[in-house]
Amino acid sequence: MFLLRYKICDEDLVTMTLDDFDEYGNIEGQIELSFNNETFGYYDDDTPFFGDELLVTWFKLLNQAKNKIKNGEQYVAVMDIESNRWIEFLNGEKTMKVNLIETEIKDFDYLVATNPIGQKKYIWSNVIIDKDQFIKELEYKIKSLLMILSH
Repeated sequence: MFLLRYKICDEDLVTMTLDDFDEYGNIEGQIELSFNNETFGYYDDDTPFFGDELLVTWFKLLNQAKNKIKNGEQYVAVMDIESNRWIEFLNGEKTMKVNLIETEIKDFDYLVATNPIGQKKYIWSNVIIDKDQFIKELEYKIKSLLMILSH
């Protein structure tokens, strides 16, 4: 099972205009990715305006990863831009193996990798999720974010 939960926690959005959005560039909030019993990120229903994750950036990176997976890439990894952690996806026919890794390597020219990352430490590993369910959940949540932002 894969579940993506997010919450916009940016009070400035209430008064933001379209012109402001060009300068502002991102929206802060909470985001949590759940892969069966393992999670990455933070989400709390009871905390209305706490969250400093860059939601638009996260959704762009996850969408890039999803597209690479749909196009048949066997290995895709998404970097957490605020740490040395990566979420690895090992693409199978109907399922994917997901790992959360940490690396000391800091010299990356990309935030979504398609070549396996060497020298890594596993935070958690070998979580099996359904590939189609992952893709559908991401596409649904991306569309929901776009709907919220367009109103």
